[in-house]
Amino acid sequence: MRLFKKTMAVALASVMTIGMAGVASAAPVPAGTNVLAGLTQWTSFSVCTREDGGEWEEALKAIPQTKGVDYATEGYITAGSTVSNFDFFVINSGWDGEYNKLTNELVNDNPWGMTATLENVPVEAGRNYTISFNISSTLKASKKDALGNKIGDITTKHILFKAYKPGNGDEALELTSTSNITSDGYITLDSSKKESMKVSAVINVPKDYKKGNIGLKFALGAFLKTYADEIGMAGYIHVNNFTVTANKQYTVNFVSQNKTMSTKYVNEGEKVDTFAAKRKGYTLVGYTANGASYNFNSVVPSDLTLVAQWKKTAAPAKVKIASLKEQLSAVASEKMWWIVMLFYMGFQWSGAMKNGSMTYFCKWVMDNTFFGTADAWGASQSLLSIMGAVPMAVAAVAIVPLCNKFGKRIVCMVGMLLGAVGGVIAIMGNGQIVPVAIGVALKCLGSAPACYMILAMLADVIDHIEYKSGIRTDGLTMSIYSSIMVAATPVCNSIFSAILNASGYDQAADIALGTAAQTAAAQTAISVGYIWVETIAYVICAILIFFFTIEKDLPEEQKAIAARKNNK
Repeated sequence: MRLFKKTMAVALASVMTIGMAGVASAAPVPAGTNVLAGLTQWTSFSVCTREDGGEWEEALKAIPQTKGVDYATEGYITAGSTVSNFDFFVINSGWDGEYNKLTNELVNDNPWGMTATLENVPVEAGRNYTISFNISSTLKASKKDALGNKIGDITTKHILFKAYKPGNGDEALELTSTSNITSDGYITLDSSKKESMKVSAVINVPKDYKKGNIGLKFALGAFLKTYADEIGMAGYIHVNNFTVTANKQYTVNFVSQNKTMSTKYVNEGEKVDTFAAKRKGYTLVGYTANGASYNFNSVVPSDLTLVAQWKKTAAPAKVKIASLKEQLSAVASEKMWWIVMLFYMGFQWSGAMKNGSMTYFCKWVMDNTFFGTADAWGASQSLLSIMGAVPMAVAAVAIVPLCNKFGKRIVCMVGMLLGAVGGVIAIMGNGQIVPVAIGVALKCLGSAPACYMILAMLADVIDHIEYKSGIRTDGLTMSIYSSIMVAATPVCNSIFSAILNASGYDQAADIALGTAAQTAAAQTAISVGYIWVETIAYVICAILIFFFTIEKDLPEEQKAIAARKNNK
């Protein structure tokens, strides 16, 4: 009968599952406390003791690799052992592994066929613990040649140690600050060395851990695939002075008005998270320790009492429905409103001028011979349109994250300067398709922050005005914004037409003649409309937005607005 030997993993999963423990976290214990006090004994398990009625043993006999050998994985904890000191007698480290059910091929190690387990170790959520013990081994096996003759002894044996969350697959806890044990829990024993080896590691119980206990386990079976020589070993494993010690913690009390709002326990060498205290009519501005502002980015140095600092959020005026006259007065007196409106007007109207002059530029200024003929202005226009659209689309993904990190003011200012650089490149291109296309691409990339963030900046200004005056100016502000947008195209087209007429533009010129059909003055006027106006406008917009300085205090102002509404 061909059996799937990976059944072993399933059987062990059930064996390794620890019984349900209380969900309440243990009360804080002093640093240095050995939390194993009160626990009685490690428990042992070996798969081939016929505890399962011999099912696994009989299945293992069918595997070709085990024929003619002592296959049994068997051992036990000796009498007289305690939690801190125990001896594990290994009768045979075995031949256990995970096998493919179809081919009987060995696919993985399975050292869990023999284990020592300690259940219900009490822990506190979020606390660090140091596991420490001495371990030695007398395990050995005969090393034989191909003919079965003994040629020496195998004295090295790998075992696996695991700290885990009981239940749901017994998820392992990471080991840190390890000594003579890997972060994955591997310990290398050598019976040729008589002295014990000191092993230590730190585990951190997650802050959100709901159970009040963890499990500890040694896997003592064979690593049949990884360490193929370490099979059929016998002897003792001695574990002494096994402790799980609670590491040092500091107590941090959050206090307001001489009352403790919250208490947190912080591991030595770690930071403490702030406590989001609330007080009606006030905004939390921070905490002090011993009279000085506390930096939450610093490591907690000792027990702390952090005192909440408040800022009264009462506003100078109540929010009210304002008349048009009052709204006009509120916006007219606010410098930030004028900055963002002039910024938007310069950005929007220069863009309208560029769009209205694009066809003329591609007909009469661009060197269209790049496309094989002097009158291929349509191809040039399509190329410039693509070079403008693609950067705008790509930038849409990055604008919001950049603004969140650096602020809308900085990102928009840098964008305008980048756009101005693109304009200079296009001007220097003197009608050559490649530099003009590169310049247009940079201009459009630089314009992306302004294009995507202008409404957000307007919203910031509206909140700022409300904070100062108590007047909400959404309606008026958005009406003016819409008027600027709607008027941009007709006004700028009219201005461009006037510039063309003044330059001597010949409307009856033959397109087949190419740029030679228009005078130098007309070509310059067209270049001014397509490149120069927007380039200059971007420089002016960069200067304007530099003075847009409301972002720093805006969060506190918005909190004050909300508090004002709540206290009405």
